[in-house]
Amino acid sequence: GLSTYEISQRKYEYALSQVFVAIDLQQLKNYKGIEACINTIITDYKQSIPAEGKEILYPGERVVKSRERNLKSGIPVMKTVWERIEALL
Repeated sequence: GLSTYEISQRKYEYALSQVFVAIDLQQLKNYKGIEACINTIITDYKQSIPAEGKEILYPGERVVKSRERNLKSGIPVMKTVWERIEALL
């Protein structure tokens, strides 16, 4: 199917169907083995040869890195935006 971006570029949105599934992994019988399986997949994925000047990232990895950086250093805010926020106080 089309990505959300591609759908939004159409003049009319029709014949669309999207499903989002959330699974509580802790409820699965093999829960304890899932982490090892995922880590094996990521390790294999990371061994791919990246395009020149590129980094191999799995979906969501940049978000995880940003969150870790923001928890450590704070959320970056443009100075002008911060000044407007302070003006509201």
